[in-house]
Amino acid sequence: MWAAAARIAAPAYLLSRGLSPATLADPRFTDTFRVDASGNVVFPHRDRSGLCGYELRRKCFKAFGAGTKKGLWLTNGAGTADSILIVESAIDAMSHYQLHGGDSAYCSLAGTPSKLQKDLLIGLMIKADIRGAAVYSAVDNDRAGHELNDLIQQLTPVRRDRLTPVAGDWNEDLKAARRNKQGTAPAIRRSAA
Repeated sequence: MWAAAARIAAPAYLLSRGLSPATLADPRFTDTFRVDASGNVVFPHRDRSGLCGYELRRKCFKAFGAGTKKGLWLTNGAGTADSILIVESAIDAMSHYQLHGGDSAYCSLAGTPSKLQKDLLIGLMIKADIRGAAVYSAVDNDRAGHELNDLIQQLTPVRRDRLTPVAGDWNEDLKAARRNKQGTAPAIRRSAA
């Protein structure tokens, strides 16, 4: 599926979510998404061995590849970045970047984490801690996001600060900023976990 999917710079679905061509062209997102023959945006998930699964997204459709496993969706540079934000979706990662910029890398779980994803996330946080990189919980501002933030805190002995969107998620914040034609992004609510 991943090999057959096309590299399209600015897929219509991602543009419809308020993401700009400039955001999609940022080097951290290069080849972190493709488009399949049905028009689905394909987000690859990886485990320690490489590609292990993929998430499919389009208007009114969200699924995980049949017979594949959820791993981590990572932006380029996640292994060297000074900070990593853990988000619930790749679209949230791109939305956060478009709103707030910066040099952070992103990690998406694509929803509730599996046992494998928890293990991969622990490994990611340990490697980040060893190199002195900050890891932030930047999950949704809803009940599931609060539960996921609690889980992230339980997986590590290091307290992770939480960046919270004003609305339900970062893409909702992005859409609100575009509707309001704000030159600046909504404020991030920052809290200690």
